Amino acid sequence: MNLKICRPLLEWGLHRLTSLRVLCISGEDPDLVSFPPEKEMLLPESLVQLDIIGFPNLKYLGFQFLTSLESLKIWSCPKLTSIPEEGLSLSLTQLSIRECPVLEERCKPGKGQYWPSISHIPYIWIGGRKITTP
Repeated sequence: MNLKICRPLLEWGLHRLTSLRVLCISGEDPDLVSFPPEKEMLLPESLVQLDIIGFPNLKYLGFQFLTSLESLKIWSCPKLTSIPEEGLSLSLTQLSIRECPVLEERCKPGKGQYWPSISHIPYIWIGGRKITTP
């Protein structure tokens, strides 16, 4: 729950935990501006659910394309402006973005810059409001 405590685990190589299905990273580390903290840090491809919650200075998500990911929750990251560069997996069935004002604006149905990248997801919540996808 506190990334400063988890940093050694990330540095060891979280990708080595090949059976890990759910990962929730939360905390108020003011130094965290990118997740993962280092570009070369990989997350386990076995992840089905990823929650990133409560990082006041997080600006960038740089995790790799996760082919098994079904649920992504991004909450309380007010400076976050983008989704991962490689996009989100087609396996994603749930996306929840809350208290991330810039990202919420960019994910608005029909007019947000990221809408074409997320419109395939059946269940989307933006700002706590359920969005119905076509």
